[in-house]
Amino acid sequence: MIINRQTWCITSDTQGIHNSIRSHQPSYLADDDDDADYILIEFKDAEDFKTTAIHTLIAPRLLERIQNPTDNLHLLLSNTHEAFHSCVEPIYNFVLNRYGIPEHKCVLYSNSFDIVKEVEYVANNYQMKQIKVKLIMVFEQAAKEQLKYLLRTDQNYTETLVNKEYNKAYLNLNRRWRLHRPVLVAMLAAKGLLDDGHISLAPADDDKCWDTPSLWDSIETVIGRYPVIDNILTPNKTFIKNLPFMYLDTTDLKTNRAEITDTKLNKFYTDTYFSVISETNYFKDFKGFETGRFLSEKTFKAIAYRHPFIVVSVPKILVSMRSIGYKTFSPYIDESYDLIDNDGDRLAAIADEIARLSNLEGTELTHFLNGAREITNYNYNVFIKKQKYIHRLN
Repeated sequence: MIINRQTWCITSDTQGIHNSIRSHQPSYLADDDDDADYILIEFKDAEDFKTTAIHTLIAPRLLERIQNPTDNLHLLLSNTHEAFHSCVEPIYNFVLNRYGIPEHKCVLYSNSFDIVKEVEYVANNYQMKQIKVKLIMVFEQAAKEQLKYLLRTDQNYTETLVNKEYNKAYLNLNRRWRLHRPVLVAMLAAKGLLDDGHISLAPADDDKCWDTPSLWDSIETVIGRYPVIDNILTPNKTFIKNLPFMYLDTTDLKTNRAEITDTKLNKFYTDTYFSVISETNYFKDFKGFETGRFLSEKTFKAIAYRHPFIVVSVPKILVSMRSIGYKTFSPYIDESYDLIDNDGDRLAAIADEIARLSNLEGTELTHFLNGAREITNYNYNVFIKKQKYIHRLN
């Protein structure tokens, strides 16, 4: 169990100049299958441990217990905002080594299915043992609770995949201009597929738009790396840079809506028959990008709305979904893209499958709707009945 009633949460300002430390009630408990006791510290950027002393957060007698290899009190570090592999090295450097905490007395909560690889790498470099790592699906849990509340207050919840004619095929929601999102939308524009979807992409809190020089510098870096993308985007550069801003339910894309709060999006799910989910992480071939498989509220919204999906993310993201109990949509969706390692080829395969699905009609569309509906209903039932959100990774 977590024994500190008030959890220390360490956050930095946007420039990383100073830390703010606040306490709040823990939002979740320790693993039910675990008989250890924990002091919990939540953090977003592990570099904050460089300037935030652990001994100012934990009473000396409790820190001594954590440092004691045989005591039952452990340190639980929670980094569940995204899938930050970059947090591992500072934990070894500024927490374990600095305070003499044994590796087996430290547990890391992460949203990355792949963070064990980083733990293995860092532990080997420091000639130390691996800390314990657990995957905690906080976005899945939060989305379920939000959906249950919505169902209690709104009896006209969305019915999707109805056998009818569709004016739009897909839904693609974007906020921040993470590089793979404008690149994918640009590819869809170049292929003449924008009119087939409901798409949101407009200035957000990262202050980027189509004519932002730094954005195009990044896009051209991608173009230079992947000829399959170059052949699509370069001939259409002027057209793409003049694309209009794309809004759906709101013109406020600066506010993060990482939750299911109302029914404004209902019509966009009922007006389409599949989602293109632009997840948080995608590029793994460039330095500076987080590469862990990570499922945010974007994916669980589609499950909650009983919507089939393509997930635009790092390879084997669908494998990770199946590992926690969900089904994906093969053979109704060609999911071979999920096993393509090359970032450019994977994005091109996704764009091709969006084009194929957008052209379904008649008996082909009916076959898709009927088959996908069975899977979405299965996933919905798994989602709404879920109780286990913590998975041991090592």
